[in-house]
Amino acid sequence: EEHRFRGIFPFYSIAAYFYRWFIVLFIFYVVYSILRELRLAWLGVLLVTFSVSTMLVLPLVRTSKMIASSRRELGISNLRLLLLLAALGGFVLTGLFWPLEQHVTLNFILEPVRAHWLRGEVPGRVHWDPNAREGMQVGTGPSNQVMARLTNKELEYEKERLGAEIEYFRSQLDYETMLSRREQLQVHLSTLERDRQRLQERLDQLEVRVPFSGEVLSRDTDLDMMEGKYIAVGEPLLFMGDTSELTAKVWVPEKTWARIFSRDQKLGQEAELMLYAFSKARIRGCVSGVNRHPEEHMGEFGEKMALSAKVGGEVPTEHDPVSGREIPMEAVYEITLRLDGESVPESAKPYMSGRVRIDCGRYTLYQWGRDSLLRFVSLDIRL
Repeated sequence: EEHRFRGIFPFYSIAAYFYRWFIVLFIFYVVYSILRELRLAWLGVLLVTFSVSTMLVLPLVRTSKMIASSRRELGISNLRLLLLLAALGGFVLTGLFWPLEQHVTLNFILEPVRAHWLRGEVPGRVHWDPNAREGMQVGTGPSNQVMARLTNKELEYEKERLGAEIEYFRSQLDYETMLSRREQLQVHLSTLERDRQRLQERLDQLEVRVPFSGEVLSRDTDLDMMEGKYIAVGEPLLFMGDTSELTAKVWVPEKTWARIFSRDQKLGQEAELMLYAFSKARIRGCVSGVNRHPEEHMGEFGEKMALSAKVGGEVPTEHDPVSGREIPMEAVYEITLRLDGESVPESAKPYMSGRVRIDCGRYTLYQWGRDSLLRFVSLDIRL
């Protein structure tokens, strides 16, 4: 009866051994964290290094003595012992240096490859075209190329004034007989004509036209708020994009950057993407571009909020009361993934979100332990 659970004892012993090491390492981490907060990180590193070294040296000494005594009792020759130790060392080295696949999993959003903000080239009051609605397909044809018309009474008044002056000087030119006076009138009339031509170019810019075929991506609520509003030069009006080709945008925290670009910014890392809306579909892609500057906010109209930690992403963000936007609390860099169009679901929409797994190459247990130890030993001094 007492031997009924005998088979469980080996597994229990192994689990207890690993649990003991987990508790010890956790205690070391707590001690180091407390000392680091007291600006005594060097003392924490010294204590942890000494303790771990002691815990490793003593078991090795005891094990070597046990092997030596067992060899004498069992009559094992030196050659057999060396072969056994060589085999064990080979297994250990194989486990330490066997290359394992390394991945980084992050949130992403879909964006059109070709996107554009329509902006006002001249100041004026906004009046939308009926085609300027969210989700509408717009093109460069004559029937739907105008998205908005701006009204500017100052420009219209200037046009009437120049027209009246031109008519006046033309009538003067018809009745003038002196050659010198006619030449003066002709020069002044040419100047007015050039002014009217430049004014007409500005008047043509009162019609805001689309530069390429695509889809209106601005929300109807934002468009309705812009109706009748007086805008300045360069102020954004409407956001549109060509949704026939999509790309993925990923924000990589600074601490994760080195895992993707361990040695240099070489591109081409393979990636596998999964959209939350299409959880069974797997999209293939690869890293095609990086942004060298950290991101400052969550997009012009908050379209990148899916990357925030507030909604399940990796990037901690906070609301900036000055700009009224959500901004990252740490340095993050944007990378672009080129997608395999055949693997993208046909009904996928811009700014849908999901998870991406980026291939970071091969990594060994030895490299992981070495890098972890170096990160732990290198003191991080914050004033």
